[in-house]
Amino acid sequence: MKKDAAHNSIYQTSDFILIAIFIVGALIEYGFLWHWSLPIAIWIRLMLGIIFLIIGIYFIMAGKSALDKEKQPSEPGKPTTHIVQSGIYKVTRNPTYLGCCLLLLGSGVTFNFIAWMAGSFICFLLMHHFLVLPEEKYLMSKFPEAFSSYVSKVKRWL
Repeated sequence: MKKDAAHNSIYQTSDFILIAIFIVGALIEYGFLWHWSLPIAIWIRLMLGIIFLIIGIYFIMAGKSALDKEKQPSEPGKPTTHIVQSGIYKVTRNPTYLGCCLLLLGSGVTFNFIAWMAGSFICFLLMHHFLVLPEEKYLMSKFPEAFSSYVSKVKRWL
């Protein structure tokens, strides 16, 4: 990892992890003709799934919007100039990653794809290990006082 950016590759992004899990989940559900389903009434499944989808999309959009307003890049290889603490970043330090996990969970519940539901937890673990922890290490080394203060006020996830 370079010292001027937390991530330096497209493979180190939430987009890559999310798309990879969507594809693998779809292959498991349809490509291999395995389709597990939960015995839940369709209206309950749709209602819960859509709620997760809406919340996930909100977290992603609010996170990207807060970064854009403060002119902070979210692309790999670009350095962070300051800690964003406004908007959704007052509630969670990782809104886009949390939103991606909720988007995957909501899709799985809505379409009754257990592979996507399980994938949301795999997504969470991958993002935590490969994105969040390196970002925190980078931010702590670049902004020790500001990031320590931020960490003491705002939870990592929720």
